[in-house]
Amino acid sequence: MKDIESERFDRTAYSAEIKIAIVFGTRPEAVKMAPVIQAVARSSTLSAILISTGQHKQMLEQVLRQFSLQDKIQHELALMKPNQQLAELTSSAVRAVDGVLRSSKPDAVLVQGDTTTAFITSLAAFYLKIPVGHIEAGLRTRDIYSPFPEEVNRQCISVMATYHFAPTEHAAKNLYDEGRRTNVFTTGNTVTEPSDRVIELSKVVKTVSTLRDVRLLLLTAHRRENLGEPILNIFTSIEKLLQEYPDVVVIYPIHLNPMSDHAPPTTTHLRRLLIVPPLDHADLLFMMKESFFVMTDSGGIQEEAVTLGKPVLVLRDTTERPEGVLAGAAKLVGHGAESIYTEAASLLKDPDSYRSMSGSKKTYGDGNAAGNIVAKEKQKERRGTVPKK
Repeated sequence: MKDIESERFDRTAYSAEIKIAIVFGTRPEAVKMAPVIQAVARSSTLSAILISTGQHKQMLEQVLRQFSLQDKIQHELALMKPNQQLAELTSSAVRAVDGVLRSSKPDAVLVQGDTTTAFITSLAAFYLKIPVGHIEAGLRTRDIYSPFPEEVNRQCISVMATYHFAPTEHAAKNLYDEGRRTNVFTTGNTVTEPSDRVIELSKVVKTVSTLRDVRLLLLTAHRRENLGEPILNIFTSIEKLLQEYPDVVVIYPIHLNPMSDHAPPTTTHLRRLLIVPPLDHADLLFMMKESFFVMTDSGGIQEEAVTLGKPVLVLRDTTERPEGVLAGAAKLVGHGAESIYTEAASLLKDPDSYRSMSGSKKTYGDGNAAGNIVAKEKQKERRGTVPKK
């Protein structure tokens, strides 16, 4: 690991200005890119070109409003169509992003995570020989179908990226083990930065504050691998929990992914299972903070809930974010009805089990990730490793 640069970066400003294309299309990308965009805006040597693919348009707009970015997008591509398949989205997105990169001529491109937007942007930039900086690099499950298609997306991005901004030492080691010994930087995760400020914007505070003598559980499930029988198993376990624990209320925000299943009719009559439209990010964070624990298949929510000190039951067989599991704050429970029920019931009835998983942890960084990333972009420019057009 000693060959991997993981130092805290010198934030000295340099004289040459470079243009950074920052590309995103989903709500999680925007949430994690927002601190980076703000850090670039504070820089006298960097300028941002903001490009939105609109991969999750409605949910993305919530975050843009939250961070006052809705009027700062220079290129809005609006690529999504109803019931669009991955191949169709990928082919149209590569052409669209290629056109924007050709016209805007950035000196470098920043992508985040493992979405189709991040993958196709990296591919388009690679074809144009524009350096790519990959934020949240090095996450791995080593199972190309879990999560699908994200595991393949992020592995491919690592092949094409010039700079790898790993959120943790574990992620950096994954890159090291794959043979990437240079331009790997441990920065922390930008998801830890805005949570306290964002929670203050929540509009559901008054509603939740009226609930008395209940334990709120937050449930999210939207991944392709949880469609069909797995989602039925999840709701079977929820129904059993609600029947046995009368003080439990489950909040289930429906994801706008057109492939997401809704709750089965057999569970929707239960008054304490609240199926709600997608929550604004501020409301989602507030619900996490107020929840007794969280059940999710989301990668970003694993990070946010652990940072807020909430136990997390991960509704998957694998996770690319093992740091929460290793810290004892998260547990892989799969998507079998009995295993989900057993682990959830343990947290509800066993105070020792609950205490062992709760408590705020700095598992994903110290809140300085955006500054670290921007400082490294400046440093690379000073060294002449970002080619000027």
